Amino acid sequence: MLALLLAFLAHQETHELKWALKEGQTFTCSWVADTKVTSPELPDPLMDFRFEIKGTLKVGKPGADGARCELVLSKYKLKGSMGRDPIDIHYESGEVRSPDPASSGGKNILRECTKPVAIRLRSNGTYAVEGKHIAQGIFEGQSDFFGSQLPPAPVAVGASWDGILESPQARAAGRPPMKVKYKLDSRKDDAARIVLDERQEMRAAGRLLDFHAVTESTFNVRAGHCVRGKATIHVNDVTNPKRPKPEKPDIVMTLDLEIAEKK
Repeated sequence: MLALLLAFLAHQETHELKWALKEGQTFTCSWVADTKVTSPELPDPLMDFRFEIKGTLKVGKPGADGARCELVLSKYKLKGSMGRDPIDIHYESGEVRSPDPASSGGKNILRECTKPVAIRLRSNGTYAVEGKHIAQGIFEGQSDFFGSQLPPAPVAVGASWDGILESPQARAAGRPPMKVKYKLDSRKDDAARIVLDERQEMRAAGRLLDFHAVTESTFNVRAGHCVRGKATIHVNDVTNPKRPKPEKPDIVMTLDLEIAEKK
């Protein structure tokens, strides 16, 4: 009986999950993402690319709407294709490696990558890009780039809370964000595991789409920041009910991230 009581009490214990942002903090950040978009009407992919971004996030003075941060890039790599047009951009360690650094495109990439990305990061893990930048299109919208979105109050293991997902394309088109549910799956020592498993039908560009997102992240409760996360999104065009189920989803997106505080 005592063991059952202790297990019950442990389950009911609440945990405060929020970014503890302090002016002057710095974090090393890494994001790697793959995107492939196909269409049932076309034989070739509409998009097929990978991006890799690494940098140092410097935290400014926190305010009522989060802290204004600067992300200083050490690596920005985008390689693949958009339709039949190849993409090959590679900036790393202060140098442009592709395209030709002496070209006008190479010089523009150097200017962009050597200026910081202005990001407002909030205690619940949501963010906003402030100002134009070459990386703006990747971070635009609302996703899990800084780990799972966090609850407004302490929660027990097993509890869930609301969040939103919004692609850059949806924001540009003025579509409302998708409402989703996050869940505190477990906590071991300082590591809280937060998950999301969301499936919805949505309309975009006159199409009916089956959307399925699965994400998880590890949040260091004591340190007050996310340390790693991953996300997978599958989307299928279900506009035509007679269409056979495709062998692979029409859209596949994956994201892996790592964040570490620099002491």
